[in-house]
Amino acid sequence: MTTDAVADTLHEVLEGFIAVCGTPDDPAVAAAADDALARLDDLLAGARGTDD
Repeated sequence: MTTDAVADTLHEVLEGFIAVCGTPDDPAVAAAADDALARLDDLLAGARGTDD
């Protein structure tokens, strides 16, 4: 499995976990979740060697 495949799979798993947990009703919690996903995207982009 390539690094991209691992990263894509990890991202899909995490998105699925978040979907199972449901959408937070608290705007602060939703903002924190958005920030966490943005950091994850940055981490995955770094693992791929891209800035996307």
